[in-house]
Amino acid sequence: MNHWTRTSILAIILSSSISMSQAGGPAVGVAIASGAFRIDGSPVSNNATLFGGATIETDRASSRLQLSSGARVELSPGSRAKVYDDHLTLESGVGELASKNYHIEAKSLRIETDEAKSLARVKIESAKSVLVTAVDGPVHVYNEIGLLVANVIPGMALAFEPQAAAAASSERTGCLARSRDDAAKFVLSDQVANVTVEVRGVGLAEQVGHQVKITGTAFRSAVPVAGASQVIQITSIVLISESGCGTAVVGGAGKPPSPGAQKTGISNGAKIGIAVAVAGGGAAGIIAATSGSKSR
Repeated sequence: MNHWTRTSILAIILSSSISMSQAGGPAVGVAIASGAFRIDGSPVSNNATLFGGATIETDRASSRLQLSSGARVELSPGSRAKVYDDHLTLESGVGELASKNYHIEAKSLRIETDEAKSLARVKIESAKSVLVTAVDGPVHVYNEIGLLVANVIPGMALAFEPQAAAAASSERTGCLARSRDDAAKFVLSDQVANVTVEVRGVGLAEQVGHQVKITGTAFRSAVPVAGASQVIQITSIVLISESGCGTAVVGGAGKPPSPGAQKTGISNGAKIGIAVAVAGGGAAGIIAATSGSKSR
């Protein structure tokens, strides 16, 4: 074996080692685009194999990521994300998810669907804001410790601003009602986040039918009443309004607030605003919401 042959073989071995090192894991799918994009900083055209932990950046063309699990993610032009076998971490731009066995992470939030036909659109609006659109089917948003933040109604979008706060603290604003199944228990319906929680503590009976703001501690191990996502032991309750609730019921999906409606909601670990009339990808009329804290 001459010098040049040995050198060529060594170069191939080194190149293969570098590729596997950069990829950080086994192949998890393929990326397909009608143009150029980048994988771990290297330019690629048309298609490329994706390895676990790889960073993909789109330029002028969108890119479809077809994962080995069957999940599909579309990245819009000018987007950047890290790809793994069970999720994609969106760092900038827009990603669309079509799978119930895969999820997108963005700014400490986890976005997923529970139906194969559902389509979720996630956009990094700014350094602090994430816009989640339920294009088709319901979309669920969780905080970094796995508690439900919001259920996004099909055809609507919610803007989230993840908050850094103590994990034990929880705040929500909504309509207080008695449980349908047990009149001795109380539930709070967060109309913006489309989430219902069971609340426990003193001073609740007097506020039934009113819009209130509650602060307390969420218990992940407690079993909530039917239709509620979690249990919160309150430390304080503040009356917001004695009207505007109508008939607050546990588990009610509710209707999206109309454009300009002054309704705000608090969810665990994220400040929320609502964007109305999302059909076709447009979103307008984000309503400012009061800040919230994470819960555990």
